[in-house]
Amino acid sequence: MTRHTIYVDGISKSFAATGLRVGWGIGPSSIIQQMSDLLTHVGAWAPRPEQVATTTLLSNDGEIDSFHKQMKGEVSKRLQALHDGLVALKKQGFAVDAAIPSGAIYLSGLFRLHGRRTPEGATLQSDDEVRSYLLKRAGLAAVPFSAFGQEEGSGWFRLSVGAVSLSEITELMPRLKKALEQLA
Repeated sequence: MTRHTIYVDGISKSFAATGLRVGWGIGPSSIIQQMSDLLTHVGAWAPRPEQVATTTLLSNDGEIDSFHKQMKGEVSKRLQALHDGLVALKKQGFAVDAAIPSGAIYLSGLFRLHGRRTPEGATLQSDDEVRSYLLKRAGLAAVPFSAFGQEEGSGWFRLSVGAVSLSEITELMPRLKKALEQLA
């Protein structure tokens, strides 16, 4: 199957390296050459220090295994804490919910806040306005699913735990509750 297989991967997801965009492709040389030709015109690629650091990391299987063992456990704890916090807010009557985490550094959170009024009197009408409110009032960074092609106004957001600690998630919940309480 080698001549029919193209493999593309990177470190940002598998190492919870949010923001690092070092990747690679393996496949038939004719396809890889075409990919390389295209990428020379894109004008954006990982800086050389990131590429060198990635090759050093990837050459040490023991370190990778050790890192993944620890990382997966920590990510799982953070996802569960974020999920449990949102579900607890839902049980308190707030218009939020979360999908059960399932193997990524992201949690799908539902914020049914469209049509609600902020303390300043503005009505939250779009996913971006909900996102902005959550960021400003609670310090919660969220990406609306509409950024990925879902219909605007669904209320679903992607929440990353890749760059936060368990304690930061714990500290977030009272701020989020207060922000939700302030909506009319």
